[in-house]
Amino acid sequence: MTATAGYRHSASFEMPNSWLQPGQQRRILAALEQLIQTAPARAAQLRAAAATNRARAADSKLLLGRPFEHADKLQAALARQQEIEAAMRADAQAAANPPGQPADDATATTEALVPAG
Repeated sequence: MTATAGYRHSASFEMPNSWLQPGQQRRILAALEQLIQTAPARAAQLRAAAATNRARAADSKLLLGRPFEHADKLQAALARQQEIEAAMRADAQAAANPPGQPADDATATTEALVPAG
């Protein structure tokens, strides 16, 4: 079972069903006291994480709108990829269409071997 306390902010703790037995309320009280005692440290951790995230967001905003520094290399790699794919299609077509085979059968075989696009 999970117990949650809070209005604007909440904190939870796990508690076994045995804590609901008569005379076990002290365990619930101890768990709540533990939450209260650790709240300032937890709040400090959350504030530090929020500050770090705000700084990362500010750094990221500086990068927005900047041109990609490796755009020319990317375009060259994409062009090379297209050349390789075209060569692979041509090789597959040549392998599927040996000399003396009718063209209709070769087209069907090539379409089965090479995906469109």
